[in-house]
Amino acid sequence: FVARRLYTASASAPGVGETYVYTLRRLAADTLVTATTSGAAETSSNDTTREVAGNAGDGLSVKLVTSAGAAVTSHRCVVEIEAIP
Repeated sequence: FVARRLYTASASAPGVGETYVYTLRRLAADTLVTATTSGAAETSSNDTTREVAGNAGDGLSVKLVTSAGAAVTSHRCVVEIEAIP
């Protein structure tokens, strides 16, 4: 498979000078597929340029790291996964 196009959204912005950093993980390891939401107005971010290849059965997850003063809120993530024959 190929995992690509990470889209993220939060119910509220992180705040002035604050960030939410989302990282797609494969087999419990960070990949280069990342998206960052920052500031008082942003509530979404995406990475539509990078992708990661994997094998059937590989575990995928999304890691969220927030800056120390970022707003506490709910988050949503979507990743496109394409099967490769």
